[in-house]
Parts: sequence; structure tokens; C-alpha cells
Amino acid sequence: MSKTALVTGGAGFIGSHLCEELLKKGFRVIAFDNLSVGSKGNLRNFLNPKNFELVVSDVRNKKEVSRQVKRADIIYHLAAVVGVSVTVNRPLETISTSVDGLKNVTDAAFSLGKKKVVFTSSSEVYGKNDEVPLTENISQSIFGSTKVTRWAYGVAKSLGEHTLWAYSEKGLPISIVRLFNSYGPRGINSLYANVVPLFIHQALVNKSLTVHGDGKQTRCFCFVEDTVEGILLCANTTVNEVVNIGSNKEISIYSLAKKIIRLTSSKSKIKFIPENIVYKKDYEGVNRRVPSIEKAKRLGFVPKTNLDEGLKETIAWTKERLKNQ
Repeated sequence: MSKTALVTGGAGFIGSHLCEELLKKGFRVIAFDNLSVGSKGNLRNFLNPKNFELVVSDVRNKKEVSRQVKRADIIYHLAAVVGVSVTVNRPLETISTSVDGLKNVTDAAFSLGKKKVVFTSSSEVYGKNDEVPLTENISQSIFGSTKVTRWAYGVAKSLGEHTLWAYSEKGLPISIVRLFNSYGPRGINSLYANVVPLFIHQALVNKSLTVHGDGKQTRCFCFVEDTVEGILLCANTTVNEVVNIGSNKEISIYSLAKKIIRLTSSKSKIKFIPENIVYKKDYEGVNRRVPSIEKAKRLGFVPKTNLDEGLKETIAWTKERLKNQ
């Protein structure tokens, strides 16, 4: 008999890819999503098979979360409000979804048989710590003033990790996966797009690529298929562990913009915008985010898709999406 996986945020960018891969591995899959960020379009390739079900609800709905956790053998908790602009301008929604949603999931998982919870945390838990590399059990979480709403998401994810560790002491099996800048097909939404889909969209319609600050800040980008492989690997091989999942190949945001212009053969220019003007309030950026992936490598994780290959695939998907709009 097939095991059942519950994926909160299952209609979202990473969540939909995770659902698709779980189905390939023979799981029955319940995607739980309020469709505020995710969409049924992300699920169109597998929306109606007998082993898949979409439950449209919010993780803050304790009764519905409990009902679906009861049906599952393992829970992948991805549901969150994402996007820096949303975090900065709508902090209460960010906090309540992250904190209350996770508490509902962990309460149910614990009381209904101590079912394993795999929590997708974020590189944001490191805050503005820009040491290289960032290591799971060594690098410190460094946040700015609580008046700067930019930190609300990272602090909420950190509290989520604390919640899981507390439950693990009571016997709940957990795995915490800290994701670093995943990108790929299905990764664009006008309100929540991160830098890769935003730049690709701007380049394809020949608009200026809007680089915040001076563009010298660096990030490491991981193709979504590799991200999902890392999540599943951690789910299968770790208990009561936290693991960074991402690439450790560093690139500046300015260089990323130039690369995307080249790969799209775009006529776009690059426009630099001060971050405080973008977000219309106090904002603190992060200069570098480079993960140590040594623990993940020991589990067998190796990012397989280089940045150019992943960007080409994402560009092709975005072109098709624009053509069908």
C-alpha cells in the first residue's frame, strides 16, 4: 500500500515540484495550499491522477490541518508567505503564516502518532551573517533591529526551527532543510518573484533589469530539481538534523543580470535602484550568502545543474508562459 505524503504549500513553486517527484516515487500526495502564492496551474501536469489530491485551505486553519495530517504518513511543511517585498510590507501575514501554521502542523503530527515532519527552513535564518561559508551548527543567526521588517521572515523561520527542536525532544521525528535561493520553472509570480524569474521576465519583455543597491552582493542559486532532490534525501536519511541545501557557486547580482541578458539575447539595460527607495522603508541587505554543503554531500547530495543550464530551462519555460498569457 502506498504511503501518503502531505505537502503544505504544495501548489507553490518548490512545493509543486516536490509533489510531482513524490508521485513518481509511488506516494499518494495531498497538496495543501490556500493558493495565495501557489496556483492550480503549477499542478496542471498531475492535477487529476488517482494518487493526487489538492486541498484548498490555509495552514492557520487548525482543524483542517489536523484532518489532513491524520491521513498522512509524512509531512513536508513548505507553506509560507514568500518574497522580500511581501515580508517588508506585510510582516503580520508573514509571521502568522510561519509561526501559527507550523505550530498547527507540529501539534497535529505529534498528537496523531508522532509523524515525521520535514520543514523547509531558509538561508534567511542566518540573517545578515555574511561569513563564508555558512555552516549549519556553527554559523550564528545575526539579525538587525526588530523595527526593520525585512528580518521578520528569517526570525519566523528561526522560531519554526526552535519549535521543531522542542518537539524533537518530546519524540517527534524531524528534519530541517535550509534552502538557498532555489530557481527554475514555475518560479514566477508578479507579487512574489525572486531575482531570477524577475530578471528573466524583465529581459524577455526588454525592460530594464532592476538591480537593488550596487549589484555587488552575491548569492548562490540552486536549480529546483536539485533542491527537491536535497529535500527528499534529507527526509529519507536524517532524523533530528538540520542541513543546508543549495549550490555553493557564488555570483554577484550584477553578473547574474548580465548573464540573463546574454542568455535571452535581450536589449534590456541594467538599472540600479537604492533599496530604501524600492521598499519605501528602512531596509538592510546582506552582502554574501554562501552555504557550506559538506553535510549534504555526506548524505549524497550534489547539485547537478549548472547555472547556465538551469537558466536556459527557466527562460524557455518563461517564454512559453508569456506566449500563453
